[in-house]
Amino acid sequence: DTDIHIIEKTGGSKMTEENTKNVNKIVAITLLVCSFAVIGLLVLNGVGKLHFNKSLKIVVGVVGSIVTLSPFVLMKLKVDDTFLKYYMLVMMSIFIGILGTSNHVGIYITYALVPIVSSLYFDRKLTTVMSFISYIIMTVGVYINTMGKLEITYLGWNHSETFFIYMAGFTLEYVVVMLFNYQMVKRSRMYMDSQREAYNDLKAEQRKYAMLVGSSRDVIFEYSLQDDTYHANRSFFSEDYETNKPVDITDFSKYKDDSLAATQKYRKNICELVYRCIQKDTLYVEHDFSYELDGKKIPLWYQFEGVVLNGENNEVRSVLGKLQNITASKLEIEASRQQNML
Repeated sequence: DTDIHIIEKTGGSKMTEENTKNVNKIVAITLLVCSFAVIGLLVLNGVGKLHFNKSLKIVVGVVGSIVTLSPFVLMKLKVDDTFLKYYMLVMMSIFIGILGTSNHVGIYITYALVPIVSSLYFDRKLTTVMSFISYIIMTVGVYINTMGKLEITYLGWNHSETFFIYMAGFTLEYVVVMLFNYQMVKRSRMYMDSQREAYNDLKAEQRKYAMLVGSSRDVIFEYSLQDDTYHANRSFFSEDYETNKPVDITDFSKYKDDSLAATQKYRKNICELVYRCIQKDTLYVEHDFSYELDGKKIPLWYQFEGVVLNGENNEVRSVLGKLQNITASKLEIEASRQQNML
């Protein structure tokens, strides 16, 4: 129970850490590939498709290279995963903000893209923080982007009017995107937590079941019709209950054949009981599994209890059964009966 409790306590944090590590790897490799996009931007500027001034070319080249290459380097240097995820997302926000401010590529992609990427971590705090940082970068970008633009002359607005009108629309969009991202992460995390709890409960039940079955003096088995396999916690003839050894038999239905050797008779008997159980859905019976050893009959009585497990379409899926050794009580009853006859 203590081991199970520890698993339940640490399972969530381990899953979160593993997810962070995996997402960091995905984002770092994606940014590494995006280094070619930085080169592409500089090439487009060189052929006149984009218009970067000299300082911006330096900024795009230097900042772009740092943003796209450094995360992969830091990941290889095995820096802390929490630091790495904040570092990558903040650098992405700054770089996208620079591009959006200078080239009309849509300043609002700063707060739309980076918070969406942050959602991959399934961390509400991270999504909230990155939304706020992206909003600040967007605000700065919109302020710069509304200075000296043609729309000011065309509409007759001054800089402050243009800035506040733009920010009203962008803020509304920002709030919608932020709430959507937050709810998505929240619900996804709730689902993941519920799945983890269900998994932990299942593992706990499996451990308890394995401990119970493994130490049982009874033969507990399951026969699968689909795979025609028989699995039991121990053999009929095992006498050492402290070291039960599992029994696994394939092609189990072949033991219905009457021509089998006497040494395989016990398998034939249990196979017959299994199929009788299938015909009746359940079965409760005492059965003689006596066998010959060195010319002597060795009595072996088991009380059989079996139940049929059905699938979704009510088809027979398997038989779950228990064989309790009642040989001692049977021999006592027989000895008592014979004594009373004397």
